[in-house]
Amino acid sequence: EGEDEPTAKVDCLCSAMSFDSTINFPAFEQLPDEDDFSHPSYLADVGDCCLLLRHWCLMAEIVEVSMVIRPRLTLRDRLGKLFNMHMHVTHSTSTSRLDDMQIGNVVAVMCPEQHSFMDYTVGIKQKQEDTLYIFRSNMSTLTKEADSLSASPPCCFGCGARFVAQSCKECGLAYYCGDVCRLKHWDAIHKCLCSQMLVLHNLVQLDFDRSPGGDLADFCELARPKSTLSRCGHLPRPCACGFQESDLASSDDCPMLGVENHRDFPPAACLPEAVGGGVSRQFF
Repeated sequence: EGEDEPTAKVDCLCSAMSFDSTINFPAFEQLPDEDDFSHPSYLADVGDCCLLLRHWCLMAEIVEVSMVIRPRLTLRDRLGKLFNMHMHVTHSTSTSRLDDMQIGNVVAVMCPEQHSFMDYTVGIKQKQEDTLYIFRSNMSTLTKEADSLSASPPCCFGCGARFVAQSCKECGLAYYCGDVCRLKHWDAIHKCLCSQMLVLHNLVQLDFDRSPGGDLADFCELARPKSTLSRCGHLPRPCACGFQESDLASSDDCPMLGVENHRDFPPAACLPEAVGGGVSRQFF
């Protein structure tokens, strides 16, 4: 028994740069309960408060979508466990959209906790909108893309070849050995994930060992280039419509109306940067 514990610990840490890490990307049963003040991996009881020791992210595939009063998703985690997540979100939040709540897509939730509902079921009560993100892909495909992003040296996202000659002109994160693999990968996978590749890349590269300490890494942060984060110190909110700036050419393309139309009434993320000489692609 004394020799098993180090082996399990190494297994969790050796794959920390992929979804295989069971401590960074736990299954539902491994999550702490919202009433817990301590947890072997995630929580510590410090006097009258509970301290988050590190970050963790639950990845689960959507099995059923119910829209009654609020969205309710039935999810399947990495071990096949089914559970419900009740969401307190608006039509278009800063990091997720109702349109992406489709069966087969993957939900990522940063630092969730188990919640006991009044019907005696245990699931997740999602209140913090920015800690939720929905990838337009199934779990198998998303895992493959995450592994390709973590590959060093870079490999072709199409065939896996170690020789790469070009990258995607839109996201700059997907590499290919040639046009054949690029076009094939675009039709099969990348056209749905291209605008989400930066979030996926930053999620895989996230320092999960860092204690939040009141600064929880959310998907607003993961949607921005690291160079921008280090220069600004904090993250301005993305567009209310949920799209990245490069996806919209004019205000007519934005699904939001009135003051929520991000080009006519831009949030901070769409304005030219005051530091470092950067400019917004939306207006300049």
